[in-house]
Amino acid sequence: MNIKTGLGNKIRELRQKHNMSQENLCEVLDINTSSLSSLETGKSFPSHKTLTLLCNAFNIHPKELFDFSTATINSEQQEIIKEINSTLPELDNEKLYYINQIARVFANKN
Repeated sequence: MNIKTGLGNKIRELRQKHNMSQENLCEVLDINTSSLSSLETGKSFPSHKTLTLLCNAFNIHPKELFDFSTATINSEQQEIIKEINSTLPELDNEKLYYINQIARVFANKN
């Protein structure tokens, strides 16, 4: 994945996480919907001004826009992960191994 595609995916994830439509975000960024669409699809790269406005809109630091290693997760997912993490220490190595294999299958990482 190139940087424009990664950034576009991140912008879309953050917009959806904040329950914003493209139109809402366009108003905040002072750009048109086709420009935002080009950003989200990785066809263009935002200006410095737009990057600053994105960070302000999502209340994040600039480095978070470029952190493509983790997907943005919603509060329901955070609660499920918290439950899983509280259960894992009770399991032996064999069960942990199988749970990891199952999770990797669901995430298409095999």
